[in-house]
Amino acid sequence: MCEAQCFSKSLRDAAGQPLRLRGSLLKKGGSKTAPSIRSSFTMGRRNWQRRWFTLDAENGELRYYEDATMRATKGLARFRPNSELRTPTKDLRGKHGRGATDDTAYYFEVTNCEDEKHLVRSDPFAMRAHSQLEFDQWVASVGLRAAKG
Repeated sequence: MCEAQCFSKSLRDAAGQPLRLRGSLLKKGGSKTAPSIRSSFTMGRRNWQRRWFTLDAENGELRYYEDATMRATKGLARFRPNSELRTPTKDLRGKHGRGATDDTAYYFEVTNCEDEKHLVRSDPFAMRAHSQLEFDQWVASVGLRAAKG
């Protein structure tokens, strides 16, 4: 469970609850395209990885790190004016989907966002929370910020 330092002291959601600004989420990994092959062939897997996230509500950035020490920055999603938070029902496959109805309930994604090189991501930035409470907190925080662009 995240302590008080994971929530804003001043920013609130529509219900008056403090916005979540830090915490652990599962992030869908990106695949790497083989540089010498001109096709849609990709190398690497798109596994779910546990990452530590920080939401910079002022600058519109969702940064993620390898863990809570925040020593190794892994990347970011920068919100744009047309960024959108979506909470579609996903049919997860593999070990993350087998009989795990809760996994699909905590899935959310941000579309039309930029990476750390200011390139628009072609795929949605996909995340999963660990519980319904965390899902609700992150969706409120990220959704409010994504709406501002």
